[in-house]
Amino acid sequence: MAFHALADYHNHVIGWLQWEQSSLGDGAVVRFPRIWMSSGECRFRGFIMGEQSNTDTNHPTLFSSGVAALVAVLVLALAALAAAGDNRGSAEEAQDMVARAIAYYDERGAEAAVARFNADPAPEFLDHDLYIFVSGPEGTVVAHGVDSSLLGVALASFVDADGKEFGEEIGLMASAEGAWVDYKWKNPVSGAIEQKSSWIVAHDGHIFGVGVYRP
Repeated sequence: MAFHALADYHNHVIGWLQWEQSSLGDGAVVRFPRIWMSSGECRFRGFIMGEQSNTDTNHPTLFSSGVAALVAVLVLALAALAAAGDNRGSAEEAQDMVARAIAYYDERGAEAAVARFNADPAPEFLDHDLYIFVSGPEGTVVAHGVDSSLLGVALASFVDADGKEFGEEIGLMASAEGAWVDYKWKNPVSGAIEQKSSWIVAHDGHIFGVGVYRP
């Protein structure tokens, strides 16, 4: 049977759908949706779909094809939501993105790097809920992977939903070796304010950061 790719709204493939078909006998046919997610196989075997050619009560009641299609849509929606929840960036991925951003900065120069981070960050510097942000020598934001309205804002002025002055802490904690800073910030994928830990590295008068969101 054919496989159908499932994708989130960033067009990342998050899994595959395959319909399985079997017979219960007496002409009754059932179809089962089986879904493989990127985090592992997730078999939705509780749905019996198709049309029954007789009224034998020994067989489970089968949905009409219209209801089957509706249930299939719901299965896909739930699977996509589950995958999105499990597809958070990791601490290692955040550190790797910062390292790539610094390497790109060193190779292309500040002007080209900042332009790339702002205008065309994906997928190297924008991947699901991970994105690069950079403050410059003047202490203002010069690059932000998801929110251009923050460009030019003083880093030290940033305060989270609990009143924590995390922008000032980022400036104090940043070093060539790197450090983690915790605060709350809007997740660009979920749209919710969530706990965030950002990996911060100081380099050539700039501060490079990428954060991970905690469930």
